[in-house]
Formats: sequence, C-alpha cells, structure tokens
Amino acid sequence: MDQAEGILNRLSEQEHSLMEQYLDSMTDRMADVEPALYTGGFRDGIRVMKFINSL
Repeated sequence: MDQAEGILNRLSEQEHSLMEQYLDSMTDRMADVEPALYTGGFRDGIRVMKFINSL
C-alpha cells in the first residue's frame, strides 16, 4: 500500500485527481456488484446441496 501511495504522490495534481476519481468509481462499482455475487453464489450452493440430497 505504501508503494501505491508513493506512486500517487508523484503524479501531477490533475493526474492524482483522475486516479482518485477512477479508484472511487471502481470501489463503488465493486460495492454494488459484490453483494449480488455473494447472494447468487449462496443460492447456487443451496441448489447444489438440494440436488445432491435428491440423488
């Protein structure tokens, strides 16, 4: 993490601002998608367990 901070600190003010906007946007998108992926995986696991139990 220190290395990433060092790189960000060497950027121009405009580049630094763009990177912060990009990272914020990426974090927001991941926060939106992550719960859906977890829930979908959990449901898939339940389906698999029900299928195995039906054998």
